[in-house]
Amino acid sequence: MTWRVRKAAKNPKGRLLLVSAGALALFTQMGALSLWAQSVSGTWKVIPGIATRAAFLPLGQDIAVVSANDIWQVGYATTGHWDGSAWTAISPSGSFEQLSGVTAVATDDVWAVGMAPTSGVNNAVTEHWDGSAWSTVPAPNGSTDPNGKTASQLVSVAAVSSNNVWAVGWTSTTVGGFHYFQGTLIENWDGLQWTQIPSPNGDGSSQNALTGIAVIAGNDIWAVGYTDYQTLTEHWDGFQWSIVPSPNVGYGPQLSGVTALASNDVWAVGSSNNYTTTLVLHWDGSSWSVVSSPNSGEYGHASSLANISAVSPTDIWAVGTDAFTIYTGEGDAITTYFTLFEHWDGSAWNIVPGATTSGVSVRGGLFGVAAVSTGDVWAVGPNLTERFTIP
Repeated sequence: MTWRVRKAAKNPKGRLLLVSAGALALFTQMGALSLWAQSVSGTWKVIPGIATRAAFLPLGQDIAVVSANDIWQVGYATTGHWDGSAWTAISPSGSFEQLSGVTAVATDDVWAVGMAPTSGVNNAVTEHWDGSAWSTVPAPNGSTDPNGKTASQLVSVAAVSSNNVWAVGWTSTTVGGFHYFQGTLIENWDGLQWTQIPSPNGDGSSQNALTGIAVIAGNDIWAVGYTDYQTLTEHWDGFQWSIVPSPNVGYGPQLSGVTALASNDVWAVGSSNNYTTTLVLHWDGSSWSVVSSPNSGEYGHASSLANISAVSPTDIWAVGTDAFTIYTGEGDAITTYFTLFEHWDGSAWNIVPGATTSGVSVRGGLFGVAAVSTGDVWAVGPNLTERFTIP
């Protein structure tokens, strides 16, 4: 089990292309430049962020907005804060916490979730920002068997209010070293403590995870993820969580992010065909349906979406990764990752160019996106921060 199950774009498996070593540099430079049509008037630019030493799980796992000059992002043993002019690193309470989700209720009320090592395994952890410092708040690990060895992670978090915060993820228990089951994990903060709330798993499944959550109201909340290589969507009606049927496209489809504008306007993103094809679903109040979404269109590339953020029904952003793997003539496999931005204008999804360096798209994947307004949108990935503005 890898730590980060939320972002399907983290480990995309590209299609394979055999080239000579001499052609490798040219192919890398040309990749992800053509076939991208801009549908918005602004531009994405790289904003100097916070470079961490953690190569495995760096900063840039998720991002949340309080206001234009109060933004948070989280990652490995580090959080980052934007004050309107610069990013500053702020350490969480725990030393080895791996934070994957963040939500902001107010300047002095921010939650981050993830996992941290306890008794030889990683288990769910939550951190709270009170305006001056982060503190660790105990959270259940979701054990499914008191005699087993349990690992868990809270992957995503969203708030209805300061005393009604929801976090989702997964919990896995191994009994006797061979019996293994991974189930969904949902927890609720009521202003005093975190409590595990019963959540369903796919029928007959052995591997389940929830990787994104979005709030409309206290009795209208969506969580998305996967169950045994199929999409998984769950809904809270104020009393219980229930699985809602969702379409499956291609091989191994899964969802990684969700955003909600209204009870009849919810969007979820992810990937299918083993992380090589983007996947977008829309809820219209009665059912989920697949909405056509573009891929890079370049030979040998694999596209996947990791997260989504909405400004309005005609202004929605989804981010992820465009990757390709090359086999050189010497038999070496080299994978290159480029950022992937897609925008919904009310009628269609279009790929929008990200920031460039010397005419070549910035390399790296994107895991989180959050909008301040139509002309101020942020996206983050491993040690990468980009900002969209309209001149």
